[in-house]
Amino acid sequence: MPYNFISEKVYLPIFNGDTVECYKLSCVNFYQYYLFAQNIGLIYTYKNIFISPGYGVSRDSLFAYRMQNDFVNNFFTVSINNLWPLNDRPLNAFPFYINVDYSIQIPSLRDSFYVEIWHMRKNNILGYYRNNFVNNKAQVPIQPSWLQEGDIIKIRAKLSEKSIFQNADYFPDKGFAYIKVLSPVSTEYDENVSLTYSLEQNYPNPFNPSTTISWQSPVGSHQTLKVYDSLGREVATLVDEFKPAGRYEVEFNASGLSSGVYFYSLESGSARIVKKLTLLR
Repeated sequence: MPYNFISEKVYLPIFNGDTVECYKLSCVNFYQYYLFAQNIGLIYTYKNIFISPGYGVSRDSLFAYRMQNDFVNNFFTVSINNLWPLNDRPLNAFPFYINVDYSIQIPSLRDSFYVEIWHMRKNNILGYYRNNFVNNKAQVPIQPSWLQEGDIIKIRAKLSEKSIFQNADYFPDKGFAYIKVLSPVSTEYDENVSLTYSLEQNYPNPFNPSTTISWQSPVGSHQTLKVYDSLGREVATLVDEFKPAGRYEVEFNASGLSSGVYFYSLESGSARIVKKLTLLR
């Protein structure tokens, strides 16, 4: 059976509310269509066609593959900027809700958005949970009766989108965040009392020419926040002073710098955290 396509122009709200002229390519034989824009590429495929094993790759899959290679610019970034609280907590402070801050260029393309939770005791897995974020929250459902002092809770969040680029981001970037179970406390537990070292993803990202960088430190210490180019050369010092324990943010203005990928590094006490940012002119 031949595959017949019909093309037409459509206008899609994209990039902070701006409207971009797109081309909609519909497959007549199936209820399926593709959207793509000049200099951007294929941004959405509705209802992929799956065929039985042994029949090779469908014509539609090959078309999508060619589009992905013809357009190399990928502006459809997703980012998990922060996940909290990630501090050690007493066993009678379970269950609790984990909060998330994230960004995505096109919210309608959001796909999976969840947190993985592992309950560990002496390297043994006692429980595994995968809970979706709802209104930027997901429950860590472990009950106090299941816990012992010294248990470890491993946590990792994932956000992905369903364009042809299939972008995804994890928090932490690699591995897991660890929460140690402490002995119970007799007073009410305050989520804000204990902080951990954290360097959040800059926002917005990509940016031009300014962006905001946020971080937190659990102790007072001399803190430095610097920006480096892709060759490791320092291009800006944003913070170089003693700061008490707490949460902070600073604006980075990249006027005078060329487009590209840069890195920002936080040194606070014994901690050093590095993340990357992208400047687009």
